[in-house]
Amino acid sequence: MIVTIHQPNYFPYPGFFQKVLLSDIYVILDRAQFEFDITNRNKIITPEGSWSRISVPIKKGQKFFEIRNVEINNDQPWAEKNWDLICKSYNDSPFFDLYKTTLNSVFKKKWNLIFDLNFYTLKKVLEWLNIKTKIIFDSELDVTGKSSEHLLNICKKLGATKYLSGP
Repeated sequence: MIVTIHQPNYFPYPGFFQKVLLSDIYVILDRAQFEFDITNRNKIITPEGSWSRISVPIKKGQKFFEIRNVEINNDQPWAEKNWDLICKSYNDSPFFDLYKTTLNSVFKKKWNLIFDLNFYTLKKVLEWLNIKTKIIFDSELDVTGKSSEHLLNICKKLGATKYLSGP
């Protein structure tokens, strides 16, 4: 059994989806400590070909919270800014029209937790890519350990024969 374990990122990089595709089980680290920059930010390519950031602001004082409990700062107009930049960057791209309505609804909805936003968009992309890998939450497994030991204990609990990590 092939297992991959990953935090719920804001629009993960393309290689992430390959890892999930090649796995039998994807474990979402919903109890991991929030990491600024990968959990709530990402880069996209602008029409000029340069990189620009899209990000979701987080309420102050949550640096050491578990990802599943981190609240979005909806006092800032992040959704509108992200959606505008995505549209400017990809509106003329082939196939964007296939996803535009769904993506627009993502940015119109008021999200309270970064985990909920990231998990919803992750499920949508997996659906679009027809990836049917089983998803399990770390919090459902009752596994302990720090860092790599935690990952190893998850693999043992699931009976993994292979663990996919990194690119």
